[in-house]
Amino acid sequence: MIKSESTMELAKALALAQFSLEGAKHDASNPFYKSKYSTLASVWEACRKPLTDNGLSVVQTTAYEEGNSFLETTLLHTSGEWITGRLLLITQNTPQSQGSAITYARRYSLAAMVGICPEDDDAEGAMVRGKPKEQVKAKPKVESLATKAKDIMGAKETHVDEGWSAFWAKTGSELGLDSAAVHNLLGVKSVKADLVEKGKTLQEVYKMLCEKVAHEQP
Repeated sequence: MIKSESTMELAKALALAQFSLEGAKHDASNPFYKSKYSTLASVWEACRKPLTDNGLSVVQTTAYEEGNSFLETTLLHTSGEWITGRLLLITQNTPQSQGSAITYARRYSLAAMVGICPEDDDAEGAMVRGKPKEQVKAKPKVESLATKAKDIMGAKETHVDEGWSAFWAKTGSELGLDSAAVHNLLGVKSVKADLVEKGKTLQEVYKMLCEKVAHEQP
């Protein structure tokens, strides 16, 4: 972390802002990992007004140094004081992977910089406060990703437009997979180089993903 020579006014403002901060809501789910998480939009929603009301703002930019890419997050105050931190971006050499890594880094860096804690639904559900064990009810069974994939394959329409943006949007919205999970399931480093450029259509690649996901679980 690097900072301005003085951070006295910034520290006062941040203390006031943190007094008003609330947890970032879990507004999205990842069926592949069976978990809920707070999106970048949710984290921003939780901190935007408290920061603005106290003369604080956040700037997030990327930097490239000695062969590595970084996300730099800077907390600014109207006094001119500032604090900056950076996070190494680990990506594959594709626009989709880089975009996912930047969004992921922005979310966690913003939360860490201003002190936001996600509302941990899973942790809260695992804790029993003042209740005997016999009163704890089992959680309803959540539909598995494998079941969802089988449903998608069995549907009448499983068309994926022949375009990269549509393909990645479909794998994210329907299967809950990011680019890293897609490459891991398919056992390739690049969908384009290892599959599409060797004759596979995006529709065929999507079908392969559905089949692999469907067989991940019994």
